[in-house]
Amino acid sequence: MAQVSEVSIGDLGLDSRLDAEYYQSMYLEAEEAVAGLDGVSLASLGSFIVGPFGSTIKVEDYVEESDSRYIRGKDVKSYFIEDDDNAYIEHEKWKC
Repeated sequence: MAQVSEVSIGDLGLDSRLDAEYYQSMYLEAEEAVAGLDGVSLASLGSFIVGPFGSTIKVEDYVEESDSRYIRGKDVKSYFIEDDDNAYIEHEKWKC
């Protein structure tokens, strides 16, 4: 059965996305559910390295102890950062 979502131009936000798939009711409901949670944004936790295809950090760059945690794609599940298999990098690598 077809569903219709109506979104005003003012609700497009900074992304200004116009693709219809983005506004499917299941995505709008998920966004509303997440917005109602008492969480913190990733940006408020620290600075982030973004490189080509994620990062230029390799497994060989991981260290046992450091204040600079490296969050990989596999660490983010169900909108939460998992804490069971942490990776760390030297602060000098993090600053690059």
